[in-house]
Amino acid sequence: MQVIQNFWDQTHPLSAKAEELYQELVPTMGNCETLQGELLRASSKISYDWYNNGWGCNNWSGAVIFLRDHIADLPITLGEEKPARDFHAALREVHGYSHGEPADISNTRADRLVTDIHNYVVRKILANPDPIPNTLDMWNFGEPDAP
Repeated sequence: MQVIQNFWDQTHPLSAKAEELYQELVPTMGNCETLQGELLRASSKISYDWYNNGWGCNNWSGAVIFLRDHIADLPITLGEEKPARDFHAALREVHGYSHGEPADISNTRADRLVTDIHNYVVRKILANPDPIPNTLDMWNFGEPDAP
């Protein structure tokens, strides 16, 4: 089995920085004051739900949609097209598991997806350190639960 350096077990090279950003930008309750914080909150929700629930019982579609619709609001790009393509491809794939239905996906594949998503968000935040005000809440972007 392939072991992926990920944020959950803090083996990813950006794990410490991601945790620092989370503590700084994400409140214990409610939406974030900055776009950077809300993007990090959304990507963290996707990871949290995978590692705690196996994507099988909660609707976190709002996190996926918020990331999809607002990552480009961080104006400075990473200067590479492949990471952006991989990020959006990962979002499209996880979207199918985001409505509370059981997830038929391997642990390795899900680890790769959540790591790719979180890595891209953290890197975009690091490239865009100037706070961008936010009034949006990722939960307001959610779709209905699976039938």
